[in-house]
Amino acid sequence: MARILIVDDEPALLTLLQYRMDKLGHAVVAATTGAEAVERFQTEKPD
Repeated sequence: MARILIVDDEPALLTLLQYRMDKLGHAVVAATTGAEAVERFQTEKPD
């Protein structure tokens, strides 16, 4: 399925979203800051 980038500064919400997307069959790339999100977007190439 899709590779999804999730960005959130709240760890509990990020964990919940990662878990749910994983259960739906998506590959998840997570970041907690804007800078980290840009870096992950460039290196991980989410859909």
